[in-house]
Amino acid sequence: HSYSSATCTKPPICSRCGYINGNAIGHNYTSATCDTPCVCLNCNETNGYALGHQYSNNSCMRCGKIDPKSLPVKLSTLHVIDNYYGYKHVDSFIDSFGNTYSDAHIYYVQYYSIFNTDKEYKTFSASLVAASNSDSSDSYTIEIYADDSLVWKYKGYSKLTGKIDIDADIKNAKTLKIVVS
Repeated sequence: HSYSSATCTKPPICSRCGYINGNAIGHNYTSATCDTPCVCLNCNETNGYALGHQYSNNSCMRCGKIDPKSLPVKLSTLHVIDNYYGYKHVDSFIDSFGNTYSDAHIYYVQYYSIFNTDKEYKTFSASLVAASNSDSSDSYTIEIYADDSLVWKYKGYSKLTGKIDIDADIKNAKTLKIVVS
């Protein structure tokens, strides 16, 4: 006889006469994880589905992975839906008080930008600072919109105001709009 090797689903079979000698070895599945279904260690066949993450308090109760929606997202990574010469992204920025910031967005007066948030974020947090070359007599209004609802506003911002922290509720918003006037 010349037997084939047993597989998970087929026993050893003689290639000459078809005689079956023994049994299939059967699948040997791993346990499913949050990211992968059960996988047979012998043949790599999958069975079922990945369990999926169960987030509670910003981490998965099964594997401990941090909920990506709880992490800060950089504005530069969001897709721009509409932009009326609203901003310029720079790697480094020095404000009117000489403080340096990284990954900054410079907004110009009378401009806006709309970003796709796709209902993935709960809050928009940022710091507002003025450029060192701003005129100290200028006064600005900054507005943050979640979809079309005003969620944060600061009126009368100037070069002399200093850093202002923004924390705006954007839960369930498909878009984030930043307006400078």
